[in-house]
Amino acid sequence: MKKLFCIAAVVYALLAQPLLSESRIDRVNPAGLASVQDDLTLNPSESFRDIALIVTENFETDNTKRDLLLNAVDSIGGHVYLVYPPNVMVGRVPSALHGQLGRTLGIKFVTNAPISAREVDVRNPNALDGLHFFNWVASGEKIREDESVKGIPFPPLKEFVGNAWEQTKPFSSLPGLKLVPMHHTAFPNDVMDGLVKVDVMYVESNGSIDANQYTWTVTDHNRVANWTSAGFYWWVEIANLLGIQPALTYIMHFNAGSAWQQQQGYEPITRNGLDDFLWMNPILANHGFATGDKFQRVRAFNQNRRIAAGAKNGFSAWVVYNPPGAPATHSDGWYAFAWYGDYVKMNFQNNGYALEQYPRIFAHEMGHVFWACDEYAPQCATNCSNCYTVGPRPASMNWNCEYCTPGGPTSCLMHSLTDYNWINHSTCEHTRRQMGWPY
Repeated sequence: MKKLFCIAAVVYALLAQPLLSESRIDRVNPAGLASVQDDLTLNPSESFRDIALIVTENFETDNTKRDLLLNAVDSIGGHVYLVYPPNVMVGRVPSALHGQLGRTLGIKFVTNAPISAREVDVRNPNALDGLHFFNWVASGEKIREDESVKGIPFPPLKEFVGNAWEQTKPFSSLPGLKLVPMHHTAFPNDVMDGLVKVDVMYVESNGSIDANQYTWTVTDHNRVANWTSAGFYWWVEIANLLGIQPALTYIMHFNAGSAWQQQQGYEPITRNGLDDFLWMNPILANHGFATGDKFQRVRAFNQNRRIAAGAKNGFSAWVVYNPPGAPATHSDGWYAFAWYGDYVKMNFQNNGYALEQYPRIFAHEMGHVFWACDEYAPQCATNCSNCYTVGPRPASMNWNCEYCTPGGPTSCLMHSLTDYNWINHSTCEHTRRQMGWPY
């Protein structure tokens, strides 16, 4: 039997709701600055080192309890990377520290080894997604999956990155929304730091308009949950290395396609990708956000979920199901894209990429939500300017753009999705500054 231990500007939110629970503390990584350079990489052997599963008492409706648990892990030199309400956390906790956590009120089990749901009594579907991710990594399966696609050629990126903030009214004009001070600028997700609430939205068709051709399977739901979690974990490992404050932690909620709120009449992969309002609007209406256009709805949804979680940042990630045999792109040729500050859109299959390369595509698109620019031609500007004129840091230059680096761009996932950039967590200084990090 395994040994277990038992956001000056204003935006969107309720005025009386605190942005962060006061119990959340900052954590400093004293080893971080020593590794900072223009081409920041992480030794692959360090990735996922000491990954731990932490099973806790139920904290879903108690942000203070959750933050106390996060602080307990930080206080002993660990860190929670991902939170899966109501009672699972995944992060870095060396085995030698388990005993200290075992004496923390509210923490029931800690382990670095794969374990079954029955052994730790994890039953909630969202918490199970966290457990499955942990087991996928701790068992070595993730490493084997990465190895299986190493060296496989992939097509050039073809993505759409939109900035609805240049096209729509300021967020504060939305009906029914009150204002609250946010941390740096008037734009959401302007700095990748602190607690980030993410809703992963599995898009499902019900046959009421288009023929229902593809239905999410449990296996593919779990694969997307693993791959998405890996993309989040990738960014937290870099933030951890740099000692970004407040420390980065993602709070995950996977909205399964089997839930009635995720179902609507269109079969998305047979439609234009940029017509995603067709399926987003009814799903958002199902969740109670039926007023305004797509952007008004998704921003209201994101802010509602962020506030409820007591988080600093928040966005949603929308996943269209197109299993093998289905088209790998929408009818307009798009597959993965993002809208700055708002949301990510992914397909299960993405235009000739191996399925197992999903995490790196998602991590790249995630960078855009936090206002990072593309660095490959022709997406980046020939004058090396920023990729937007309306946003948190329009004067931030995109010096790693292909047009601006005669000797070749510095290694960075925002330039290329190569094995090297993914496995080594490659980011450049310009990407990090575009995301609001100081170095």
